[in-house]
Parts: sequence; C-alpha cells; structure tokens
Amino acid sequence: MGDAHSLLAPELVGPVVSLVAILCGGLTGFERQRAAKPAGFRTMILICLGSAIFTQASILLGGGPGHADRARVAAQVVTGIGFLGAGAIIGSGTVSNYDRSRGSACLAERRTLETIEHGAPRTSFLKFGDRVRIEMFDAAGASIFGAIDQRVTHAMMR
Repeated sequence: MGDAHSLLAPELVGPVVSLVAILCGGLTGFERQRAAKPAGFRTMILICLGSAIFTQASILLGGGPGHADRARVAAQVVTGIGFLGAGAIIGSGTVSNYDRSRGSACLAERRTLETIEHGAPRTSFLKFGDRVRIEMFDAAGASIFGAIDQRVTHAMMR
C-alpha cells in the first residue's frame, strides 16, 4: 500500500487529495455544527483543504538545499491548527469583554484594536524577560484551568 503519489496518476493526485480533505473536513464540521460548537461545517472544510494544499505543495516543491522542507511545512500546519483550536477554546469563554484594555486573546489582536482606536498601536511587542500570563476565570472568579505563566527567554540558535 502506498501513498496517493504512488497510487494515482500525477494529474489526479491534487484533485483526489483535495476531495478527500473536503470530505473529512465536512464530516468533522457537520458533527461540530450539529453539536452547536464553534468552527462548524465551512470552517472545518477550509481548514482541511488548506492543510492538504500546503502539505501537497511541500511534497511537490520539497527537494534539496534551498527548497521547502516537508517536515517544517507539516509542523506549521499543525501549529496553525493549534492556534485555531486555542482560539476556539478562548472564544468559548469570557475573553470577549467590552473593556478592550483587558481580555485581548493575543498581542496581535490588542495592537490591531489600538490601531483602530488610536491610529497606532500603543502596546509594544514582547521582548526578552517579559512575562506572559494567561488565566481564565468562571463567573464566581475561580480559575478554570489554572494559569499558564511563561517568561520570554532567549532561544539558542543552532
């Protein structure tokens, strides 16, 4: 048993992989939408189709030095889906409050809101030594999952 590239004619790989991604995304999205969860039918189809396209591009374009690295592209797809999942989790809670000085889900969101309101961002980007704390509270003020508390540190480059 091989992969789609060894089983199908080259001109059929893209359409077949895309169709399978759409079907899988549609099934997942249908179930999520039926359960009234965020990221429903269309969203899951787009996520799966986008993931399939980027993965196929990395396979087709991957090669020797100076070319796309297949593992890196796959890792970035997983990272992107993780961010979408985190956004769905945070979005299901009480992050979306009306006091925009608090409750932004990420730095990019906060800087965008500041640019809209003031014409320029007022919050600086994170720098080494900054502390990031994420905590979500229920209506009674109790922490739901504990705190995620990290300090920005210098990464060693290889």
